[in-house]
Amino acid sequence: MAESIVTFFLEKLTDLLSQEAFLLSRVEEQVKLLSNELEWMRLFLKDADAKRRYDPRIKLWVSQIRDVTYDAEDVIDRFMFEMNHQQQGSLKCLKFLKLRFVHKLESRIREINTKIEKIMANKSRYGVKTLPAASSSNEVVPHKERRAPIVEEVNVVGIQEDAQSVKQNLLNGEMRRAVVSIVGMGGLGKTTLAKKVYNDNDVRQCFDCHAWIYVSQEYTIRELLLGVAVCVRILSEEERSKMDESELGNRLRDYLTTKKYLIVMDDMWRNEAWDRLGLYFPDSVNGSRVLITSRNKEIGFYADPQAIPHELSFLTEEESWELFLKKIFLAGSANAVCPRELEELGKKIVANCGGLPLAIVVLGGLLSRKEKTPLSWQKVLDSLTWHLNQGPDSCLGVLALSYNDMPCYLKSCFLYCGLFPEDSEIRTDKLIHLWVAEGFIQRRGEEIVEDVAEDHLQELVHRSMIQVADKSFDGRAMSCRMHDLLRDLAISEAKDTKFFEGYESIDSTSPVSVRRLTIHQGEEMLTMPHLMPLSDHTYLYHLTISGRLERFPDEIEFYPPNLISLELRYRNAEQNPMVTLEKLPNLRFLRLSLCSSMVKKMVCTSGGFQQLETLMLWDLKELEELIVEEGAMPDLKDLVIDTCPKMKSLSHGLLQRKNLQHLKLYDLSPELRDELSRIEGGDPEKICLATSIHGWRRTAS
Repeated sequence: MAESIVTFFLEKLTDLLSQEAFLLSRVEEQVKLLSNELEWMRLFLKDADAKRRYDPRIKLWVSQIRDVTYDAEDVIDRFMFEMNHQQQGSLKCLKFLKLRFVHKLESRIREINTKIEKIMANKSRYGVKTLPAASSSNEVVPHKERRAPIVEEVNVVGIQEDAQSVKQNLLNGEMRRAVVSIVGMGGLGKTTLAKKVYNDNDVRQCFDCHAWIYVSQEYTIRELLLGVAVCVRILSEEERSKMDESELGNRLRDYLTTKKYLIVMDDMWRNEAWDRLGLYFPDSVNGSRVLITSRNKEIGFYADPQAIPHELSFLTEEESWELFLKKIFLAGSANAVCPRELEELGKKIVANCGGLPLAIVVLGGLLSRKEKTPLSWQKVLDSLTWHLNQGPDSCLGVLALSYNDMPCYLKSCFLYCGLFPEDSEIRTDKLIHLWVAEGFIQRRGEEIVEDVAEDHLQELVHRSMIQVADKSFDGRAMSCRMHDLLRDLAISEAKDTKFFEGYESIDSTSPVSVRRLTIHQGEEMLTMPHLMPLSDHTYLYHLTISGRLERFPDEIEFYPPNLISLELRYRNAEQNPMVTLEKLPNLRFLRLSLCSSMVKKMVCTSGGFQQLETLMLWDLKELEELIVEEGAMPDLKDLVIDTCPKMKSLSHGLLQRKNLQHLKLYDLSPELRDELSRIEGGDPEKICLATSIHGWRRTAS
């Protein structure tokens, strides 16, 4: 990972030199020295990065290189920011400021070069030796033809009998609502087996409705109930956001009472999930079933003491070899054949996987990208043996080998997937945009970066490091997810390299030295970069922030200065957000959705929102007044107020704004509905300047 950090920084340094060549002539010597040292570091790190976990001296040395590279990156980013920030000044002032910044840059780079010199000297002084590279991929991003669409992993062997047994338990037996459980250690294929049975035609036809939810270690009962309700299609979009846990559960139970249903609860870790969810799965004595997958056999017994959990076992030697061959030679074919000169080596490699399907698939993905020669496979076997001898867990040793074998341009993309909550389904378009925004994707000739990123995604799938969760009609991946063990590996590597750290809530113990901090609050996820506060992002024009809010940011410095569009989807906010937001000088579009908010009054003061054109207020259930003073929102064209049932009146003069063109009001209070009726019937001039009014006749819900 440290190697990829150095590689990305070198590219950034090259861009800096090309953009600011004239000014940087004063610090050219120091910049070139830094660049040369980092090139040497990158070559050493190619060997050392994979070995750091087992040698404390190498780990310390790699850690120091990583930290000094982060420091250098911060210096370059800060310099570029300050250059751009001063572009609007006078030429004379601009020249003076730039020279001052260049002087500061020269001083900082000189300090960094001194640190690097000491780090490199310590390598020899304390006997740090990098070991021969285990098995390394090319570091230059290759130009690739567009591949066929990503396909889902279908190399499943050794589960035919398991699938038939689980299927019979679902279709036959008692008419009571029974719980069928699949149990076994991580990586054995519990989810794969459950999917095979769930999608079986006989099973699909036997039940009236079907639902699949991922439980995992972190969950909220409301989100799980919502997942089932969405699968069986009993809620409208509006109802999904309004109903609490009890309302959802009761609606779901009422619906399921009349149906023969099949619900899959994948990856259960605790009995408590069943205690709370099982209440809403009625027993109508019609053959309904709940299918559970878990690493803990006791959970299966707990959910249904009358049923014996179906326990998965490790693959046999023959099954392991079959899966290995399918992954490497003929994916999905039953006639995969290994060349005779590779057979003995291949069987030795497979033996190290201990019959664990995940390890075999991941290792097969690694070898599928290697030359199919005895020399190439022998190198992998030697490296694998070394990893297993050093590591405490044989499976993680195999996975770590596959991670270390990846080129640096893939490592950051893989680790970034670990930011997402366990068992979450990640939209691939969102993931690709995040990779691009983070700077992980480098241009490749004339290709656009999104196409390069999609190739990276495909490569991770082909290496079996991430899994396709859903596909579009043309076979492209619409969403993906990480296996728990691979996510554990990503989190471990990320924490060790300070790439990111994850926490379940915000507290005072959160670290300040990591590059990224992800906070999982129930179903919400907030990821914050280290590189700089939001107010420093001068080229950020559109921003959406969602999550649970304890306190509304009351300083304008929190927001990017050139923000044009802002969407805030908060919960539990109790302060009037307009006090801060009305000061944003370039804001034209604002949407506020404050679920569970206790805000009763919003005031937009005179002079506020000078360029705002569209204001949307949604789901402010306690809001009674919206006061817009004279001189506020002079350019307002569109006003939308939806699901604010306690709002009793609109601000005096708001409807007479000369630029107001569209007014859309939904779910009104009786008082506001009556007021608008009187206006329309008695004094139409009051609303004549609004081009159109929609929806105001709807009654409050």
